[in-house]
Amino acid sequence: MQKGMIGLPCSNKLGKGKTMDIMEKHTVELTSDCTCTNEDGTPSTDCFDCWQDSVWLFKDLMNTWRKTVGVNWNTVRITGRAMGWRKTSGEAVVSFDKVLDALKINGDFTLRFKQEGLVLTATRSSHDEPTGAGFTFTLIKDEEEEG
Repeated sequence: MQKGMIGLPCSNKLGKGKTMDIMEKHTVELTSDCTCTNEDGTPSTDCFDCWQDSVWLFKDLMNTWRKTVGVNWNTVRITGRAMGWRKTSGEAVVSFDKVLDALKINGDFTLRFKQEGLVLTATRSSHDEPTGAGFTFTLIKDEEEEG
């Protein structure tokens, strides 16, 4: 998992009573058209399942987000905008383990997930979404826990 900033959410004094909030930032990118490269960036003929490696990083990011939010709920509301060539908007409610399946499409695509503190967002780029479809995620209380 790549970290843009390190450290837990905290405040640092900037002088004269001003503070700056620093929060952890995590990003993961998944692409349906994996291109394997060597460490120096040159193309590689050996591919060691780059999709599966990216899925593992995605699952780690999702667990980190849920831990940061501070609840162990297993249901996620996905709110999407600018989806497909018609740029439609909509919502879906899926189980925590099905988030990635809900965002995959039939064709080549790239998903870029970003977690900043309590906020998780994603952008999906594809032939029909060259400028990217945007998604936000909200953990919601499981029905069996309500009462």
